[in-house]
Amino acid sequence: DWDPPAGERELLRALELNPGDASARMWYAVFLCVFKEEGERALAEALRARDLDPLSSLVNATLAWVYLWLDEYERADEQARATLEMHPDSLHAYNILGLAALARGHPDQAVAIMEKAAAMSRDSFTLAFLATACGFAGQPERALTLEKELLERAEREYVVPANLACVYIGLGQKDKAFHWLEKAYAERVGQLFWIKVNPVCDRLRDDPRFQNLLRRIGLPP
Repeated sequence: DWDPPAGERELLRALELNPGDASARMWYAVFLCVFKEEGERALAEALRARDLDPLSSLVNATLAWVYLWLDEYERADEQARATLEMHPDSLHAYNILGLAALARGHPDQAVAIMEKAAAMSRDSFTLAFLATACGFAGQPERALTLEKELLERAEREYVVPANLACVYIGLGQKDKAFHWLEKAYAERVGQLFWIKVNPVCDRLRDDPRFQNLLRRIGLPP
């Protein structure tokens, strides 16, 4: 409902009912990082969640996401690799490694990482991340081939519009990227919240359309 304050109230209620719930602490860490820009508290909650459930694939990956969103790219990389040591099939961990590589200016490395993920799963999220990395790496033909596959898949099954937006960001096609971001907004897609902290979106931050979109979904500019 684009109502972050109500979301925070429910998360705090969950923690009140069960302070030892790793999942609730994990999601509150995400909320603090994305919606309130309270990095230290977000990291503290993510670390607490890991302490509560140290073997969880999602909890460990979420800690890596928090590091990534706080621009702690080296620590994000380390935590993602630690997650892969326990869970070699963690697509979250591969996505984080790829995004961290992009954020550090190593798009070719990001492509290689996402190729490993795509070899395990050709789901739309993974293909979109691979296409995005290809765009950043100066491989537009390959990115467009993956874009075509995603668009064809979207005719048969649901493909998250925000993922397609990332593909066009990688290709430097801002208008198409905003088309899919607006589609995500119209469909109230939860992944839209991550545009504020996703390093891929750095290419859009100076565009007034981006700031307007943040405002409409309740995120600080």
